[in-house]
Amino acid sequence: MSERLTRKQLKEDHFIDLVQRVVSYARENPIVVGVAAIVFVGAVAAAVRIGGQAAGVGEGADNPAAARALSDARQAFMGGDLNAGATALENVRQEFKRTEEGREATYVLANTYLEMGDYAKAEEAFRSFLAKPLFGDLLTDGAHSGIAACLEEKGDLDGAYREYDALWLKATTPAGRIAAAFSAARVAKALGRPADARAHYQAVLDEFPDAPEADRARFELLEEDAAAAS
Repeated sequence: MSERLTRKQLKEDHFIDLVQRVVSYARENPIVVGVAAIVFVGAVAAAVRIGGQAAGVGEGADNPAAARALSDARQAFMGGDLNAGATALENVRQEFKRTEEGREATYVLANTYLEMGDYAKAEEAFRSFLAKPLFGDLLTDGAHSGIAACLEEKGDLDGAYREYDALWLKATTPAGRIAAAFSAARVAKALGRPADARAHYQAVLDEFPDAPEADRARFELLEEDAAAAS
């Protein structure tokens, strides 16, 4: 049976709830939420964590020094200074690398480097996070999306396509899979591989025919048909 994108399923994936919680936060903290907008699923979760709005998972009860250091890093972001925030996060990452705070700092640092345009450092940090991820599947999906975005920004379109294509197959939410499919299609077109782009648009239609994004997939297919006929 094909997987269907429904409001009930999205609620089960905790995605709608996560987005709703972060929207009001985003209005007040556009810089923080703007960090790594490309990796939306992961960035939303990171924004929730930065704001201290997530339920008290990994708050460092067993490591007060790590908790204080991470809190200081959050405060640097609240001041709107990405460079200061990145420096603070790097310090947390290096000094408390074996703690949950250190891994959280690594993830947010990767997003920060991506926003700052330092794609090599961002990719390294995302890969480091994936070696021992935390806080569930959304952040893992976000890290994989971040790696793909870094490769795309660095001009490694073949590598980016492979990452997006793999994420289309393994992302843990329907929304994450659909976003990966469209990203894979975009990169495929940039590589001059319209058949691969069509395959991803068609896959979205086949697996998520009731999703709002299905209309976009149909439109993209029509555009591909028109381009092939011209």
